[in-house]
Amino acid sequence: MAAIIAYQKSLEGNVLDRSSDNTAAVDIDQQRLYIEGKGIDTTDMSDIDIAKYNTGSKVFISSNVKFVDAMEDLSLVCNM
Repeated sequence: MAAIIAYQKSLEGNVLDRSSDNTAAVDIDQQRLYIEGKGIDTTDMSDIDIAKYNTGSKVFISSNVKFVDAMEDLSLVCNM
């Protein structure tokens, strides 16, 4: 997560709006769905419990970014 946030910081000014809160974090909703899909009851689990849960090789990330206003055309490809 730290590497993603650092990368986003490096893009601020030219690609991402410096005045916005460009962030990345564990996608709690998707992680909760994954855990529940494994038959585990998450009713009593807090968001922190969900974020810390060991999902093995599965990674669920949510990122919020705001692009600079001058950007007209964008092609974004994300491969894992």
